[in-house]
Amino acid sequence: MGQCHGCQQSCCPDSEELRIIPSGRTGSALALQGMGLRSLVHCTGLMAGLMASQGEGSLATSRLFNRVDGFSTSGGTSLFFASLAYSERFVKLLEDLASKPEESAATFKNSWIKPWASRGHKANPLAKVFSRIARFAS
Repeated sequence: MGQCHGCQQSCCPDSEELRIIPSGRTGSALALQGMGLRSLVHCTGLMAGLMASQGEGSLATSRLFNRVDGFSTSGGTSLFFASLAYSERFVKLLEDLASKPEESAATFKNSWIKPWASRGHKANPLAKVFSRIARFAS
């Protein structure tokens, strides 16, 4: 364990990914809040739209998060950022949505909603919810 922000305690692990804002500098954060799947869908659409407005089809080359020092999430927005951080498939989906906004509803339905809905048996209440959402999005 290493020292994080000069508190003389070992409260943060050593990590190259750990970025501490230098003293005297103001950082910026992105805070998103929401509950469940609807929040994930909204965040996905928002980020894809922002990428598209910048003319970027790649999250890696976009300037979307260049000035963001931290994120605060809850509920479905946590699922969004976890998917963004750990799922290459989700990042590709986001990039596909940004590169072809006119096809985004069908792309999201076919690449995200349908696979999730197919994970459960039709008697599963969660599968029923995803099926209704997929039908609604068509």
